[in-house]
Amino acid sequence: MIKTSNKHIIYHFNIYDVVIIGFIYLFFSITHIIGVYIKKIYIFYIRNKSMFNVKYFIIK
Repeated sequence: MIKTSNKHIIYHFNIYDVVIIGFIYLFFSITHIIGVYIKKIYIFYIRNKSMFNVKYFIIK
């Protein structure tokens, strides 16, 4: 009984470790994806900044 309960506790701890690692990995992957999209938008904005200025002056 004691051995099985100890194994059970260890098994539960392992599951929690896996879940925590999974959440950390998921968090970092999501932040990485968001960062990549922000970089893409920022690069797009810098490349088209002169075009935006031209359009703004034409409208003005």
